[in-house]
Amino acid sequence: MEKILIYQVKEKEAVKQLLAPMKIRLEEIEATDLRQSIGDLAEEKKNVLTAPFTGSAPQESLMVFCGVNEKHFDKILFELRRKQIPVDYKAVLTPSNRKWSVLMLMLELTKEKNSFRQGN
Repeated sequence: MEKILIYQVKEKEAVKQLLAPMKIRLEEIEATDLRQSIGDLAEEKKNVLTAPFTGSAPQESLMVFCGVNEKHFDKILFELRRKQIPVDYKAVLTPSNRKWSVLMLMLELTKEKNSFRQGN
């Protein structure tokens, strides 16, 4: 099933309208769920043993594409640019990152962005 997880995306309703014709589900990640794994959130199986996040939450926005086909993926990225909907980080759920917490994913994306900016 195609699904997109979002965190801190300010234009949530615009994203929801964009996804509706493609029948892609949109799930919002709450700050208390930042320690949950991306895979568990995608499957709506929160780990009850994972303590809720209570620290200072990241302010950046995140969008995680879960099982989205290539055609929809390209269209969504195009429309986000066209409609100027800002999202700081975009990622695809993979076998490698599915066990990462949302915080870990955001940390990795921040490292990649900084490395890219420095030209490495």
